[in-house]
Amino acid sequence: MPPLNTTSISPLSTRPNASDSCFVHDTAETRTGRLWGYILIFLISVVCNSLVTHSALKDTIIRKTVNHLVANVCIANLLLTIVYMPRMMIMVTRGSEWLVGGTAGLALCKMVPVIHHVCILVSILSLMILSIDRYLSIVYPTGNVLERRLNYLIAFMWVVAIAARIPTLYALQIEEHSKGKFNCGVRLIKAFNSEDARDTYYTFLLVTCYALPLVTMVVFYIVVFCYLRRKETVDARCIDDPTREARFRAARNSILVMLVCASVTFVICWVTYFAAQIAYDNVPCGLRFWRFFLAHCNSAISPCLFLAFNRGYRELVGRAFIYTCCTLCEIAEDDENDDDHERGREREDKVPGPEMISIRKLDKHNL
Repeated sequence: MPPLNTTSISPLSTRPNASDSCFVHDTAETRTGRLWGYILIFLISVVCNSLVTHSALKDTIIRKTVNHLVANVCIANLLLTIVYMPRMMIMVTRGSEWLVGGTAGLALCKMVPVIHHVCILVSILSLMILSIDRYLSIVYPTGNVLERRLNYLIAFMWVVAIAARIPTLYALQIEEHSKGKFNCGVRLIKAFNSEDARDTYYTFLLVTCYALPLVTMVVFYIVVFCYLRRKETVDARCIDDPTREARFRAARNSILVMLVCASVTFVICWVTYFAAQIAYDNVPCGLRFWRFFLAHCNSAISPCLFLAFNRGYRELVGRAFIYTCCTLCEIAEDDENDDDHERGREREDKVPGPEMISIRKLDKHNL
């Protein structure tokens, strides 16, 4: 396996043979198509993740753990979309040139890639905790260990994700490779003063922050499905009411399928990203776009899956849509009434009153 290097971690590398020439020589049609592809997933991601976050935080039917962790995934998707996808839109049209220099450019150079990787790690950790929660809620339904510590757990995820990327934050630098043209890239060898230390850091991230959580998800979901296959009855609270038992079973299975589909989608979308990081010293330009585009598609697909599999979320989104439409109609109606009132006042000002008519008659008599 080739060593993991700076070009694997971000498309912002300053090495000329790695990424500077990527996208620069593409045809206008290719650039336009890629740009519109990113615009599409950007819009879908912003709208759908916002709606699901609102619905998950408002929903009171599903367990609090599921709702808040789903909202955490959507917030990570939303942050990745807003912060990083505009950079990709610039890259597919202008190449890896960094457009901002100086202190502001350095701050953006450090923030944008780090936020990207923090959001990836938060999504993975959230999906892993969701798999553990499904295991606990189905195999041990009387317990509620995660829910009591949920806020601390979510905060811990973000702290761990940020801490894991502190070396990258330190190593990201901006350089002027020609007059008025800048590049932003990772200099981890310089930061660690050792190529072996850099490779150890990347291997540690890949194993502990990505591979291990994914394996954990697979194991817990397999255990859950095996348990459900053997289980013939549900919780004791539902056993005397077949109708309630059926509803409980359907709701539980729907949530489980939703989370499994979201996890599988995450793996499918991001597998090219991580596989390229492992397989290549310098990721080829032909693979470079698809590596990021497929990964970023997850931010648009996962909230759609949450909406598709969760009736409660759809109902809350529908209510929010109706409320928004009614509010806009009321605002438009108020504006129209104000305009009518203003026009009525103007007409009243133009019509002479009785005193004005008397004055005009008097003036005419005097004449």
